[in-house]
Amino acid sequence: MGRKAKPAPDLGRRVPAQAQRWRLTEAGTVDLLIPRYGRSWIGRWLGRRLRPADIQVRLDARGSAVWQAIDGRRTVAEIAAAVAPAFEGDREHFNPRLAQFLEILARDRFIRWVD
Repeated sequence: MGRKAKPAPDLGRRVPAQAQRWRLTEAGTVDLLIPRYGRSWIGRWLGRRLRPADIQVRLDARGSAVWQAIDGRRTVAEIAAAVAPAFEGDREHFNPRLAQFLEILARDRFIRWVD
């Protein structure tokens, strides 16, 4: 007897929260800062002694707009409404692209789901 697959949660009602350090560049885009040597005590020790300590993941303008809208309180539907102007030329692919982007961020542990 096989296990039943759990139904996929309604992404529009989920609440993402940032789980990674980041900085805003002069160009207005976001760089995610990932510890090169991990988050364990040995990783932190190595990070203080070896350079560079962080790996930078650069987001484009659209990804940066989504990242800055993620605050741990807004649902995905509210984030979609807030960043819709950044996707003005690509409205038909907006929702699938946003969902895929958030799934990638969650898979790579850049965000966590609050709910």
